[in-house]
Amino acid sequence: MNNWYYNQNLMMNTGYIKDQTTLEKICVYLSGCTYIAIDTEFIRERYYYSRLGIIQVASEEVCTIIDAQEVKDLSCFFDLLINPSITKVFHSCKEDVSIFYSLFQKVPGPIFDTQIAAALTGYEEQMSYGKLVKSITGVNLGKNETYTNWLQRPLTDKQIQYALDDVHYLPDVYFHLVKLLKEMGRYEWALEEFERLEEEENYHPKEIESQFKMLNSNNIRGKTRNILIALLIWREEKARHFDRIRKDIVKDEALITIARKCPSSLQELKLIPGLFPKFIKQYGEELLEVIKKGKQQKKSIKIPQKIREIPEGATSLLTAFIKKKASEENIAQGIIARKDDIEKFISHYLYGTKSDTTLMKGWRKEFIAKELEQIINGEVAIKFSPGNKQISLLRIRE
Repeated sequence: MNNWYYNQNLMMNTGYIKDQTTLEKICVYLSGCTYIAIDTEFIRERYYYSRLGIIQVASEEVCTIIDAQEVKDLSCFFDLLINPSITKVFHSCKEDVSIFYSLFQKVPGPIFDTQIAAALTGYEEQMSYGKLVKSITGVNLGKNETYTNWLQRPLTDKQIQYALDDVHYLPDVYFHLVKLLKEMGRYEWALEEFERLEEEENYHPKEIESQFKMLNSNNIRGKTRNILIALLIWREEKARHFDRIRKDIVKDEALITIARKCPSSLQELKLIPGLFPKFIKQYGEELLEVIKKGKQQKKSIKIPQKIREIPEGATSLLTAFIKKKASEENIAQGIIARKDDIEKFISHYLYGTKSDTTLMKGWRKEFIAKELEQIINGEVAIKFSPGNKQISLLRIRE
């Protein structure tokens, strides 16, 4: 990729906003822009909800930091986030948007995600911001402050510069990718992907759904399963209420042991490894009630089941063709479809299941779904030519 768009003087004014008056002034200026580049720095290691430290913002003449620890009222900035006439440019936006959603209960929009745009234009999937900036502008970004505590004050000059760099070059990347998308006829594809990012359900707490893997990996069945699910739901509510990570409430291993041993008294709870006296004193009676309700559950609590069994080799077959198509069309394979999408697609055509897969929607449907359907229906076969080391489709004669 060339560095045709790099402009070192793109942004003339940098700053560090710590007071309400300055924030309101900068928001008035930004409200007249067609785009704003945004990044956030936060801490999430010990909290259920990420703690916002700073917000970095850049546009044509501004590159600044908003100190979210010092400025308590961010409502004027939130107005920018939901302004439909301003494109919000992020790189890998989900964590940033999740923070804004938890603060304001609305998703920013419209969104332009440079990581997704890069994958649609031939860059590697999930390319880091640093690598993308290097490829487009030739600038090497420092990584020395990656593990900074962004809640600690004061921030050092190096920390501030690191944070500013995360948005200083984002407009360059944005314009470069917009140009590529339009030249390749994929700008509408990108808009379709960004609209999906703006769906609120992406940012709702996952609660128990995110922990189903633990149930399956530990081979937990029957009443034990019901008890464990009840315990997991209880822990999730506590973690959210106290804004702490789950294991700070009680660790997975302890919950699994409780579900298997099914204690019915405080004395029995005290025998569970990992449950301390202070915890039992505070939550013991409550836990026993949760265990009782889980045990009394007559039917197994339903959790999402895997789709019907896929014939051996079918997923690999379609994956090989998708990989071939991605290489030919200069697009990251992973953004076309992941294994789960491919299996849902196969299940739909073999069993008539109403599987919700992206392969049957939007640009992917036009781009590749017809060929995948022909393969599944046996109308064509995948052929490998040793001479030119190419994979191609061969129509099967009746």
